Amino acid sequence: MKKYIISMIVAVFAFIAMLPSGVKAAEAGDNIVISDNNDGSANVSLSMPDAAIQKVSTIKVTLSVEPSNTGDNSVVFTFASELEANTKVHEYRYHSDTSRLTIYVADSDPLFADGKDTILLGTIKADSRFRVTVEPGALSAVIGTNEEAISLDDHPTMTIGDDDGDPDRPVGDIIKDIEDLIQEAEGLNKADYTEDSYNALMDAINNAKAVLANPASTPEEIAQALNDLQNAFGALTPVQKDSSQDKLEQDVQDNKVKDPNLASGNTGDATIIWPYITAIVACGGLLGAFVIIKQKTKDNAAKK
Repeated sequence: MKKYIISMIVAVFAFIAMLPSGVKAAEAGDNIVISDNNDGSANVSLSMPDAAIQKVSTIKVTLSVEPSNTGDNSVVFTFASELEANTKVHEYRYHSDTSRLTIYVADSDPLFADGKDTILLGTIKADSRFRVTVEPGALSAVIGTNEEAISLDDHPTMTIGDDDGDPDRPVGDIIKDIEDLIQEAEGLNKADYTEDSYNALMDAINNAKAVLANPASTPEEIAQALNDLQNAFGALTPVQKDSSQDKLEQDVQDNKVKDPNLASGNTGDATIIWPYITAIVACGGLLGAFVIIKQKTKDNAAKK
């Protein structure tokens, strides 16, 4: 069964490639419609007012899908359940090097039921914010025996995903901000801040480092790491010191007063030296008195 399906897909693609191409005049309402589901995904619908009359059974839709995280597996297309159940061929290809998502649908019966001019093709989802664009030449269909390029009324561009922060800001700039904040934080003196606020900052730093070290981190996770780090910085609480001591330390730093714990030889400040000078003078006086008393004793002895 699997081989049969693969063979059918190959045959349909080959058939489409071999058909002569033309350009179908635009009909009012010929459009590829992109709608945001507000959950990080987008629906892709196809509107062709004359498709049921023309019995369109094969279509190819090519969209530009540019995710923040690149890679061939970064974009996934899920076909609508009705198409999966009722069409023989439904296949998609995404190439990250060209940002092209190509959707193929083919069946032996018409894709559009009588009186129906719009069908839901499926849903685009990526592992990051993505921009989807409907470009000229996005739609072609087999009408009769010809593959025809369908001229569309509109070529919208839509960004799908989390709208927090600035969606157009490069991830590299956010990473640079994180690295700068980490460097600044690691230069802080832990003793200058309360334990809780400093520990919260360290937790934010460790989380940011883990996010940057993980190659699978999404732009949203990197932006959140920066936000957490900025909040932790803003919540840092300085340790409250005695106000008189703070003033004295500041005055010393500003050279408004002398440090009371230091003696300055250059300025003649001898506050700490005076006790030593007094002691030396006292000792000298006692020694002099002892010498005088001894000399008098000698003189008295000589007279006798």
